Amino acid sequence: MANNNTIKRLIKEATVMNILNNHGDEGYITLLIEGSHGQGKSSSVRAAAQEMGGICVTVEGGVLQQGELTGIPLALKDSHTGEPIFKFIKHPQIEAIASIEKAIYQKFMAGTLLDGKLRNDPETNEIVYEAKPGHIQRFSQASEYEKIARGEVNEFKFGENLPSEIKLALLESKDVPAVQLFIDELNRAEMPTMKEMMNLVLNRNINGYYIPWWVNIVAAINPASDQIDYAVSDLDPAQLDRFMKVKLTADFKEWVDFALATKRDPDAVAALAADPHLFGTATRYDSTENRPSPRSWSIAIAIYETLKKGCEVARAEAAETLDMVRRSM
Repeated sequence: MANNNTIKRLIKEATVMNILNNHGDEGYITLLIEGSHGQGKSSSVRAAAQEMGGICVTVEGGVLQQGELTGIPLALKDSHTGEPIFKFIKHPQIEAIASIEKAIYQKFMAGTLLDGKLRNDPETNEIVYEAKPGHIQRFSQASEYEKIARGEVNEFKFGENLPSEIKLALLESKDVPAVQLFIDELNRAEMPTMKEMMNLVLNRNINGYYIPWWVNIVAAINPASDQIDYAVSDLDPAQLDRFMKVKLTADFKEWVDFALATKRDPDAVAALAADPHLFGTATRYDSTENRPSPRSWSIAIAIYETLKKGCEVARAEAAETLDMVRRSM
């Protein structure tokens, strides 16, 4: 069991641990969050990304169709041989990551990373790092032959072979964003689509495009039980064994503290606090009797704040009109 604060902490720790581990197969952490609707899975991932000064990119697994994530094939001709070749138009969220990667690569080639301390040597195709004047370190990059042998199709790959301390320095400087790739509702898709998502989550690869080192992958699933009907597909034990699975449970006190800290209307929060047993206590989904979730309470408070603001505006307008009438008499 974990609350939202614990989930955020685990996401941030996993991001750093995977970089320190240089994404080695042994000890690699992929967090899998299990929780019913409205408990705050998505908001926890977004908050973790924000606290690290990065961004969250979300893939909605529950609405994906087969082939959408792997990309649409595009038939082309090789410019040299004239032979037919295929490239893939990436899924929009994967394309967003690829676009960020290209921007980082361009900054690297321009010599602007880490205030110019990290740059490219065009003669040797090495990464040069000058921590202090005269103290130069060199790091090799994958050759074109290595990329071909691995089936990589990413010409903007940068920094995979850098030591973890330099990678962390790039994240800390914000030259490279710490991206959380959030695969939501992993088990809501049909089985062929879920297999495509599992390849991305566990192998970090989609049709030859390898997810960069500065992207941490987090997945979420809805619970499969007799009490709640989410129409989900079960993950087999071999798949589950690759994850660090954490069950999210909404914490009422934590939610109230968060609502007050984010300047939500105290009257609305107090109204909820007066009857806390309603908070996230649903044990069975029933369209005719569905208890409020944390998301439900967030929506209710937002509506209350909007109506309250509307009433205040209406009262101000009425007072202004009354004042105009008095002055005209």
